[in-house]
Amino acid sequence: MVRRVIAGFVIAVGLFAVAIGVQRWFDSRAAESVVHSLMAAIQAGDRDAMLGLLTPDRRIVADAPSTRAGGENAWKRQRGMSYRIREMEINGDRAVASVTIEKDGYEVQPTVYLQRGEAARWKIDRVEDLQEDPRYLKDVHAFERQQGEQLAEELKEALDGRDGVTIERVTTSETPGSGRL
Repeated sequence: MVRRVIAGFVIAVGLFAVAIGVQRWFDSRAAESVVHSLMAAIQAGDRDAMLGLLTPDRRIVADAPSTRAGGENAWKRQRGMSYRIREMEINGDRAVASVTIEKDGYEVQPTVYLQRGEAARWKIDRVEDLQEDPRYLKDVHAFERQQGEQLAEELKEALDGRDGVTIERVTTSETPGSGRL
């Protein structure tokens, strides 16, 4: 009789542990699904789909006219973008996903914070660390400098030898926006 009680207790504890494990697995898959949907919306340039993934209070802020500074270009289709979820951590009604996004050899590693909302569905609360790859900024500045030098050379060739036109190159070590005109 005691053996049956002990065996029943062990089986009940085992089933309870399995149930908890299955529930955590489902939670993890549901949260990952929301992050995958966010990345798909970014790849497709689908602003409305992205807004649908946000918590209600974040949706209002993201849809405000002042946050649309990038205009339509901010929501253009992202061809060649790939991503992977490096880590997913769930703690109660909150989850944190670490993501790596790569495009054209440049990489960003944002952190996506999720919150379980209405009807126990995961929603995106915020995205942090979504900064441009420093190599990208360096390459953009180098390209802009090259374009400027090319334009200066074209202007010099077009205006050189004309009456009343003096061409001289001015170089300055000051950074743009330093107050000097």
